[in-house]
Amino acid sequence: MKINKTYNFRTTDMKTKTIALLGIALIGGIPTFAQKNKVTSAYNYERSFKRDKDCSELKKGIAAIEEAANNSSTNTWPKTFYYGGNLYYGALTFAPKECKESIPNALEKSMEFYLKMVKFNIAENAKVASANLTTEEGKAILKAAILNENTSYEDRDWQADVMRAKLPVISNGFINKGVEAFQKSDPKTALTHFETSIYLSELMGNVDTLAIYNSALAAENSQQYDKALVLYNKLTELNYGEAKMYTYKAALCRKMGDTIMAVATIQDGRKAYPDDKGLIIEELDYYLQTGKSDEALANLDLAISKDPENALLVFARGTIHDKKGSLALAAADYNKALELKPDYFDAAYNLGAMYFNQAANYNNKANEYSYKEATKIKEATKKAEEFFTKAKGPLKTAHEIDPSDKGTIDSLMKIYINEGDNENYKIMKAKLIAE
Repeated sequence: MKINKTYNFRTTDMKTKTIALLGIALIGGIPTFAQKNKVTSAYNYERSFKRDKDCSELKKGIAAIEEAANNSSTNTWPKTFYYGGNLYYGALTFAPKECKESIPNALEKSMEFYLKMVKFNIAENAKVASANLTTEEGKAILKAAILNENTSYEDRDWQADVMRAKLPVISNGFINKGVEAFQKSDPKTALTHFETSIYLSELMGNVDTLAIYNSALAAENSQQYDKALVLYNKLTELNYGEAKMYTYKAALCRKMGDTIMAVATIQDGRKAYPDDKGLIIEELDYYLQTGKSDEALANLDLAISKDPENALLVFARGTIHDKKGSLALAAADYNKALELKPDYFDAAYNLGAMYFNQAANYNNKANEYSYKEATKIKEATKKAEEFFTKAKGPLKTAHEIDPSDKGTIDSLMKIYINEGDNENYKIMKAKLIAE
Protein backbone atom coordinates (compact mmCIF):
# COMPACT_ATOMS: atom_id res chain seq x y z
CA MET A 1 0.00 0.00 0.00
CA LYS A 2 2.84 2.34 0.77
CA ILE A 3 4.36 1.62 -2.60
CA ASN A 4 1.09 2.38 -4.39
CA LYS A 5 0.71 5.69 -2.57
CA THR A 6 4.21 6.72 -3.55
CA TYR A 7 3.63 5.77 -7.17
CA ASN A 8 0.34 7.68 -7.34
CA PHE A 9 1.94 10.77 -5.82
CA ARG A 10 4.72 10.82 -8.40
CA THR A 11 2.32 10.32 -11.27
CA THR A 12 0.22 13.25 -10.16
CA ASP A 13 3.33 15.41 -9.70
CA MET A 14 4.61 14.63 -13.22
CA LYS A 15 1.25 15.52 -14.80
CA THR A 16 1.11 18.80 -12.95
CA LYS A 17 4.53 19.83 -14.22
CA THR A 18 3.65 18.84 -17.78
CA ILE A 19 0.51 20.93 -17.77
CA ALA A 20 2.44 23.91 -16.36
CA LEU A 21 5.09 23.71 -19.07
CA LEU A 22 2.50 23.54 -21.81
CA GLY A 23 0.84 26.57 -20.33
CA ILE A 24 4.10 28.54 -20.51
CA ALA A 25 4.62 27.52 -24.12
CA LEU A 26 1.14 28.65 -25.12
CA ILE A 27 1.46 31.97 -23.35
CA GLY A 28 4.85 32.61 -24.98
CA GLY A 29 3.56 31.69 -28.43
CA ILE A 30 0.67 34.15 -28.57
CA PRO A 31 2.77 37.30 -29.30
CA THR A 32 4.76 35.50 -32.02
CA PHE A 33 1.60 34.33 -33.70
CA ALA A 34 0.12 37.82 -33.41
CA GLN A 35 3.13 39.44 -35.03
CA LYS A 36 3.06 36.95 -37.89
CA ASN A 37 -0.55 37.92 -38.35
CA LYS A 38 0.51 41.58 -38.49
CA VAL A 39 2.74 40.79 -41.47
CA THR A 40 -0.08 38.92 -43.20
CA SER A 41 -2.51 41.73 -42.43
CA ALA A 42 -0.11 44.30 -43.86
CA TYR A 43 0.10 42.29 -47.07
CA ASN A 44 -3.69 42.12 -47.31
CA TYR A 45 -4.08 45.83 -46.59
CA GLU A 46 -1.59 46.61 -49.36
CA ARG A 47 -3.55 44.49 -51.85
CA SER A 48 -6.77 46.16 -50.78
CA PHE A 49 -5.21 49.61 -51.21
CA LYS A 50 -3.99 48.73 -54.69
CA ARG A 51 -7.51 47.71 -55.61
CA ASP A 52 -9.53 50.51 -54.03
CA LYS A 53 -7.00 53.35 -53.49
CA ASP A 54 -8.46 53.74 -49.99
CA CYS A 55 -5.84 55.58 -47.96
CA SER A 56 -7.18 54.20 -44.67
CA GLU A 57 -6.27 50.70 -45.86
CA LEU A 58 -2.75 51.86 -46.67
CA LYS A 59 -2.33 53.44 -43.26
CA LYS A 60 -3.63 50.34 -41.50
CA GLY A 61 -1.10 48.30 -43.42
CA ILE A 62 1.71 50.68 -42.46
CA ALA A 63 0.71 50.56 -38.79
CA ALA A 64 0.68 46.76 -38.85
CA ILE A 65 4.01 46.40 -40.60
CA GLU A 66 5.72 48.98 -38.39
CA GLU A 67 4.66 46.94 -35.36
CA ALA A 68 6.00 43.76 -36.93
CA ALA A 69 9.24 45.48 -37.95
CA ASN A 70 9.85 46.41 -34.33
CA ASN A 71 9.09 43.03 -32.83
CA SER A 72 11.91 40.56 -32.26
CA SER A 73 9.87 37.67 -33.64
CA THR A 74 9.42 39.26 -37.08
CA ASN A 75 12.09 41.97 -37.40
CA THR A 76 14.50 39.76 -39.31
CA TRP A 77 12.00 38.39 -41.81
CA PRO A 78 12.67 39.48 -45.40
CA LYS A 79 8.91 39.40 -46.04
CA THR A 80 8.28 41.89 -43.21
CA PHE A 81 10.41 44.47 -44.94
CA TYR A 82 9.38 43.56 -48.46
CA TYR A 83 5.71 44.07 -47.60
CA GLY A 84 6.57 47.23 -45.66
CA GLY A 85 8.59 48.57 -48.56
CA ASN A 86 5.68 47.90 -50.88
CA LEU A 87 3.29 49.84 -48.62
CA TYR A 88 5.52 52.91 -48.48
CA TYR A 89 6.35 52.57 -52.18
CA GLY A 90 2.62 52.62 -52.92
CA ALA A 91 2.29 55.83 -50.92
CA LEU A 92 5.22 57.27 -52.84
CA THR A 93 4.14 56.34 -56.36
CA PHE A 94 0.46 55.70 -57.00
CA ALA A 95 -1.39 56.95 -53.94
CA PRO A 96 -3.90 59.80 -54.48
CA LYS A 97 -2.43 63.26 -53.82
CA GLU A 98 -4.07 63.79 -50.43
CA CYS A 99 -2.98 60.35 -49.28
CA LYS A 100 0.56 60.86 -50.52
CA GLU A 101 0.82 64.19 -48.70
CA SER A 102 -0.33 62.57 -45.47
CA ILE A 103 2.68 60.20 -45.57
CA PRO A 104 5.56 62.63 -46.23
CA ASN A 105 8.32 60.18 -45.25
CA ALA A 106 7.33 57.56 -47.83
CA LEU A 107 10.54 57.99 -49.85
CA GLU A 108 12.87 57.47 -46.89
CA LYS A 109 10.79 54.66 -45.40
CA SER A 110 10.46 52.75 -48.66
CA MET A 111 14.25 52.83 -49.02
CA GLU A 112 14.75 51.79 -45.39
CA PHE A 113 12.39 48.83 -45.66
CA TYR A 114 13.66 47.61 -49.02
CA LEU A 115 17.31 47.75 -47.96
CA LYS A 116 16.48 45.79 -44.82
CA MET A 117 14.64 43.27 -46.97
CA VAL A 118 17.78 42.85 -49.07
CA LYS A 119 19.91 42.58 -45.94
CA PHE A 120 17.86 39.77 -44.45
CA ASN A 121 17.21 38.17 -47.84
CA ILE A 122 20.91 37.43 -48.32
CA ALA A 123 21.31 33.78 -47.39
CA GLU A 124 23.51 32.64 -44.52
CA ASN A 125 25.54 35.79 -44.03
CA ALA A 126 25.62 36.84 -40.39
CA LYS A 127 27.89 39.80 -41.11
CA VAL A 128 25.38 41.33 -43.50
CA ALA A 129 22.40 40.46 -41.29
CA SER A 130 23.97 42.35 -38.38
CA ALA A 131 25.13 45.34 -40.45
CA ASN A 132 23.89 48.72 -39.23
CA LEU A 133 22.66 50.45 -42.38
CA THR A 134 22.67 53.87 -40.73
CA THR A 135 26.48 53.81 -40.72
CA GLU A 136 28.96 54.06 -43.59
CA GLU A 137 30.51 50.77 -42.53
CA GLY A 138 27.17 48.99 -42.57
CA LYS A 139 26.23 50.40 -45.96
CA ALA A 140 29.60 49.31 -47.35
CA ILE A 141 29.06 45.76 -46.06
CA LEU A 142 25.68 45.55 -47.77
CA LYS A 143 27.01 47.00 -51.02
CA ALA A 144 29.90 44.54 -51.13
CA ALA A 145 27.52 41.62 -50.65
CA ILE A 146 25.09 42.79 -53.33
CA LEU A 147 27.85 43.40 -55.86
CA ASN A 148 29.37 39.98 -55.16
CA GLU A 149 28.13 37.71 -57.95
CA ASN A 150 28.41 34.68 -55.65
CA THR A 151 25.88 36.04 -53.15
CA SER A 152 22.72 33.94 -52.95
CA TYR A 153 19.25 35.09 -51.88
CA GLU A 154 16.39 33.36 -50.14
CA ASP A 155 13.87 34.89 -52.52
CA ARG A 156 15.35 35.96 -55.84
CA ASP A 157 12.06 37.36 -57.13
CA TRP A 158 11.84 39.85 -54.29
CA GLN A 159 15.48 40.76 -54.81
CA ALA A 160 14.97 41.35 -58.55
CA ASP A 161 11.83 43.39 -57.96
CA VAL A 162 13.56 45.72 -55.52
CA MET A 163 16.82 46.12 -57.40
CA ARG A 164 15.40 46.45 -60.90
CA ALA A 165 12.04 48.14 -60.39
CA LYS A 166 11.88 49.89 -57.03
CA LEU A 167 15.33 51.29 -56.26
CA PRO A 168 15.67 53.22 -59.57
CA VAL A 169 12.46 55.12 -58.75
CA ILE A 170 13.56 55.76 -55.17
CA SER A 171 17.01 56.89 -56.29
CA ASN A 172 15.45 59.39 -58.67
CA GLY A 173 13.21 60.58 -55.85
CA PHE A 174 16.26 61.52 -53.79
CA ILE A 175 17.69 63.41 -56.77
CA ASN A 176 14.48 65.43 -56.96
CA LYS A 177 14.54 66.15 -53.23
CA GLY A 178 18.14 67.26 -53.54
CA VAL A 179 17.31 69.64 -56.36
CA GLU A 180 14.43 71.10 -54.33
CA ALA A 181 16.71 71.66 -51.33
CA PHE A 182 19.39 73.24 -53.52
CA GLN A 183 16.85 75.61 -55.04
CA LYS A 184 15.78 76.57 -51.52
CA SER A 185 19.39 77.56 -50.74
CA ASP A 186 19.97 74.53 -48.53
CA PRO A 187 22.99 72.86 -50.19
CA LYS A 188 23.88 70.83 -47.09
CA THR A 189 20.54 69.00 -47.14
CA ALA A 190 20.77 68.72 -50.92
CA LEU A 191 24.13 67.00 -50.58
CA THR A 192 22.66 64.41 -48.20
CA HIS A 193 19.93 63.55 -50.70
CA PHE A 194 22.33 63.41 -53.64
CA GLU A 195 24.71 61.13 -51.75
CA THR A 196 21.83 58.79 -50.92
CA SER A 197 20.97 58.61 -54.62
CA ILE A 198 24.60 57.85 -55.47
CA TYR A 199 24.64 54.98 -52.98
CA LEU A 200 21.45 53.46 -54.32
CA SER A 201 22.84 53.65 -57.85
CA GLU A 202 26.01 51.90 -56.70
CA LEU A 203 23.92 49.10 -55.19
CA MET A 204 22.45 48.58 -58.64
CA GLY A 205 25.94 48.51 -60.17
CA ASN A 206 25.53 51.92 -61.80
CA VAL A 207 27.51 55.16 -61.71
CA ASP A 208 25.17 58.15 -61.67
CA THR A 209 27.40 60.95 -62.94
CA LEU A 210 24.61 63.52 -62.72
CA ALA A 211 24.13 62.77 -59.02
CA ILE A 212 27.89 63.01 -58.47
CA TYR A 213 27.97 66.37 -60.26
CA ASN A 214 25.04 67.65 -58.22
CA SER A 215 26.80 66.45 -55.08
CA ALA A 216 29.97 68.32 -56.05
CA LEU A 217 28.02 71.55 -56.51
CA ALA A 218 26.16 71.07 -53.23
CA ALA A 219 29.38 70.28 -51.36
CA GLU A 220 31.07 73.36 -52.80
CA ASN A 221 28.10 75.59 -52.02
CA SER A 222 27.96 74.30 -48.45
CA GLN A 223 31.72 75.00 -48.17
CA GLN A 224 32.60 71.33 -47.80
CA TYR A 225 35.51 71.91 -50.14
CA ASP A 226 37.49 68.72 -49.46
CA LYS A 227 34.44 66.60 -50.28
CA ALA A 228 33.73 68.69 -53.38
CA LEU A 229 37.32 68.22 -54.56
CA VAL A 230 37.02 64.44 -54.27
CA LEU A 231 33.81 64.52 -56.30
CA TYR A 232 35.30 66.76 -59.02
CA ASN A 233 38.27 64.39 -59.25
CA LYS A 234 35.89 61.49 -59.72
CA LEU A 235 34.03 63.36 -62.45
CA THR A 236 37.23 64.12 -64.36
CA GLU A 237 38.20 60.45 -64.10
CA LEU A 238 34.81 59.53 -65.57
CA ASN A 239 35.19 62.19 -68.32
CA TYR A 240 31.91 63.73 -67.23
CA GLY A 241 31.39 67.30 -68.39
CA GLU A 242 34.64 67.06 -70.33
CA ALA A 243 36.72 70.24 -70.14
CA LYS A 244 34.29 72.13 -67.91
CA MET A 245 35.07 69.88 -64.94
CA TYR A 246 38.70 71.01 -65.00
CA THR A 247 37.55 74.62 -64.99
CA TYR A 248 35.21 74.01 -62.04
CA LYS A 249 37.88 72.11 -60.14
CA ALA A 250 40.44 74.87 -60.74
CA ALA A 251 37.97 77.48 -59.48
CA LEU A 252 37.41 75.38 -56.35
CA CYS A 253 41.17 75.13 -55.79
CA ARG A 254 41.40 78.91 -55.92
CA LYS A 255 38.59 79.13 -53.34
CA MET A 256 40.64 76.81 -51.16
CA GLY A 257 43.66 79.09 -51.61
CA ASP A 258 45.65 76.46 -53.49
CA THR A 259 46.80 78.30 -56.63
CA ILE A 260 49.42 75.65 -57.40
CA MET A 261 46.76 72.94 -57.64
CA ALA A 262 44.52 75.30 -59.63
CA VAL A 263 47.25 75.84 -62.24
CA ALA A 264 48.08 72.12 -62.32
CA THR A 265 44.39 71.34 -62.86
CA ILE A 266 44.14 73.72 -65.81
CA GLN A 267 47.30 72.29 -67.31
CA ASP A 268 45.95 68.75 -66.90
CA GLY A 269 42.77 69.92 -68.61
CA ARG A 270 44.77 71.43 -71.47
CA LYS A 271 46.50 68.09 -72.00
CA ALA A 272 43.17 66.26 -72.07
CA TYR A 273 41.38 68.94 -74.15
CA PRO A 274 44.08 70.97 -75.92
CA ASP A 275 41.63 72.90 -78.12
CA ASP A 276 39.11 73.89 -75.47
CA LYS A 277 38.68 77.68 -75.51
CA GLY A 278 37.65 77.92 -71.87
CA LEU A 279 40.78 76.13 -70.65
CA ILE A 280 42.95 78.17 -73.00
CA ILE A 281 41.57 81.38 -71.48
CA GLU A 282 41.96 80.02 -67.94
CA GLU A 283 45.60 79.24 -68.64
CA LEU A 284 45.98 82.62 -70.30
CA ASP A 285 44.72 84.35 -67.17
CA TYR A 286 47.42 82.61 -65.16
CA TYR A 287 50.12 83.64 -67.63
CA LEU A 288 48.92 87.23 -67.60
CA GLN A 289 48.88 87.37 -63.81
CA THR A 290 52.39 85.94 -63.57
CA GLY A 291 53.84 88.10 -66.35
CA LYS A 292 54.57 85.22 -68.71
CA SER A 293 53.94 87.22 -71.87
CA ASP A 294 55.29 84.77 -74.43
CA GLU A 295 53.21 81.90 -73.06
CA ALA A 296 50.19 84.20 -72.91
CA LEU A 297 50.64 85.20 -76.55
CA ALA A 298 50.87 81.57 -77.61
CA ASN A 299 47.63 80.81 -75.79
CA LEU A 300 45.90 83.85 -77.27
CA ASP A 301 46.95 82.96 -80.80
CA LEU A 302 45.45 79.50 -80.28
CA ALA A 303 42.29 80.87 -78.66
CA ILE A 304 41.74 83.43 -81.43
CA SER A 305 42.20 80.75 -84.06
CA LYS A 306 39.29 78.91 -82.40
CA ASP A 307 37.18 82.04 -81.96
CA PRO A 308 38.35 84.79 -84.37
CA GLU A 309 35.27 86.97 -83.76
CA ASN A 310 35.95 87.27 -80.03
CA ALA A 311 36.79 90.94 -79.46
CA LEU A 312 37.93 90.28 -75.88
CA LEU A 313 40.60 87.81 -76.97
CA VAL A 314 41.84 90.12 -79.71
CA PHE A 315 41.95 93.04 -77.26
CA ALA A 316 43.85 90.92 -74.70
CA ARG A 317 46.47 90.05 -77.29
CA GLY A 318 46.76 93.74 -78.13
CA THR A 319 47.51 94.58 -74.49
CA ILE A 320 50.39 92.08 -74.44
CA HIS A 321 51.87 93.44 -77.68
CA ASP A 322 51.45 96.91 -76.18
CA LYS A 323 53.39 95.98 -73.03
CA LYS A 324 56.12 94.35 -75.11
CA GLY A 325 56.45 97.54 -77.19
CA SER A 326 55.23 95.94 -80.41
CA LEU A 327 53.17 98.98 -81.38
CA ALA A 328 52.16 97.91 -84.87
CA LEU A 329 50.90 94.53 -83.66
CA ALA A 330 49.13 96.13 -80.70
CA ALA A 331 47.47 98.76 -82.93
CA ALA A 332 46.31 96.04 -85.34
CA ASP A 333 44.65 94.12 -82.50
CA TYR A 334 43.08 97.20 -80.88
CA ASN A 335 41.64 98.26 -84.25
CA LYS A 336 40.40 94.73 -84.94
CA ALA A 337 38.70 94.64 -81.53
CA LEU A 338 36.96 97.93 -82.35
CA GLU A 339 35.92 96.56 -85.71
CA LEU A 340 34.36 93.55 -83.98
CA LYS A 341 32.84 95.66 -81.22
CA PRO A 342 32.50 99.34 -82.18
CA ASP A 343 31.54 100.41 -78.64
CA TYR A 344 34.59 98.74 -77.07
CA PHE A 345 35.78 101.58 -74.83
CA ASP A 346 38.89 99.80 -73.53
CA ALA A 347 40.15 99.05 -77.03
CA ALA A 348 39.70 102.67 -78.16
CA TYR A 349 41.19 104.07 -74.97
CA ASN A 350 44.20 101.73 -74.98
CA LEU A 351 44.96 102.53 -78.62
CA GLY A 352 44.82 106.25 -77.92
CA ALA A 353 46.80 105.89 -74.68
CA MET A 354 49.50 103.86 -76.44
CA TYR A 355 50.04 106.63 -79.00
CA PHE A 356 49.71 109.35 -76.36
CA ASN A 357 52.42 107.73 -74.22
CA GLN A 358 54.75 107.54 -77.22
CA ALA A 359 54.12 111.23 -77.88
CA ALA A 360 54.89 112.04 -74.24
CA ASN A 361 58.12 110.02 -74.45
CA TYR A 362 59.29 112.01 -77.47
CA ASN A 363 58.30 115.26 -75.78
CA ASN A 364 60.41 114.28 -72.79
CA LYS A 365 63.33 113.47 -75.06
CA ALA A 366 63.06 116.85 -76.77
CA ASN A 367 63.19 118.51 -73.36
CA GLU A 368 66.23 116.49 -72.34
CA TYR A 369 68.37 117.62 -75.29
CA SER A 370 70.54 120.74 -74.88
CA TYR A 371 69.84 123.83 -76.99
CA LYS A 372 72.88 122.86 -79.07
CA GLU A 373 71.10 119.69 -80.25
CA ALA A 374 68.49 121.54 -82.25
CA THR A 375 68.19 118.83 -84.91
CA LYS A 376 67.43 116.16 -82.34
CA ILE A 377 64.97 118.45 -80.60
CA LYS A 378 63.19 119.09 -83.89
CA GLU A 379 63.05 115.36 -84.75
CA ALA A 380 61.73 114.40 -81.30
CA THR A 381 59.15 117.18 -81.37
CA LYS A 382 57.97 116.09 -84.81
CA LYS A 383 57.61 112.51 -83.63
CA ALA A 384 55.66 113.68 -80.60
CA GLU A 385 53.26 115.61 -82.81
CA GLU A 386 52.78 112.60 -85.08
CA PHE A 387 51.86 110.37 -82.13
CA PHE A 388 49.59 113.04 -80.59
CA THR A 389 47.74 113.15 -83.92
CA LYS A 390 47.45 109.34 -83.95
CA ALA A 391 46.21 109.37 -80.37
CA LYS A 392 43.51 111.97 -80.94
CA GLY A 393 41.24 109.82 -83.15
CA PRO A 394 40.88 106.78 -80.88
CA LEU A 395 40.65 108.98 -77.77
CA LYS A 396 37.80 110.91 -79.33
CA THR A 397 36.14 107.56 -80.06
CA ALA A 398 36.64 106.51 -76.46
CA HIS A 399 35.13 109.80 -75.30
CA GLU A 400 32.09 109.26 -77.51
CA ILE A 401 31.62 105.78 -76.03
CA ASP A 402 32.01 107.02 -72.44
CA PRO A 403 31.76 110.83 -72.18
CA SER A 404 32.23 110.70 -68.40
CA ASP A 405 35.68 109.09 -68.33
CA LYS A 406 38.07 111.64 -66.81
CA GLY A 407 41.23 109.98 -68.11
CA THR A 408 40.06 110.37 -71.70
CA ILE A 409 39.04 114.00 -71.15
CA ASP A 410 42.38 114.87 -69.53
CA SER A 411 44.36 113.28 -72.39
CA LEU A 412 42.33 115.13 -75.02
CA MET A 413 42.89 118.44 -73.16
CA LYS A 414 46.65 117.90 -73.36
CA ILE A 415 46.48 117.07 -77.05
CA TYR A 416 44.41 120.18 -77.81
CA ILE A 417 46.71 122.47 -75.82
CA ASN A 418 49.69 120.98 -77.60
CA GLU A 419 48.01 121.67 -80.94
CA GLY A 420 47.00 125.18 -79.88
CA ASP A 421 43.32 124.27 -80.22
CA ASN A 422 42.02 126.49 -77.44
CA GLU A 423 38.37 126.05 -78.33
CA ASN A 424 38.35 122.26 -77.91
CA TYR A 425 40.65 122.56 -74.92
CA LYS A 426 38.08 124.79 -73.16
CA ILE A 427 35.28 122.36 -74.04
CA MET A 428 37.20 119.45 -72.49
CA LYS A 429 38.18 121.52 -69.46
CA ALA A 430 34.55 122.45 -68.85
CA LYS A 431 33.57 118.77 -69.03
CA LEU A 432 36.33 117.82 -66.61
CA ILE A 433 35.18 120.46 -64.11
CA ALA A 434 31.57 119.34 -64.55
CA GLU A 435 32.52 115.75 -63.82
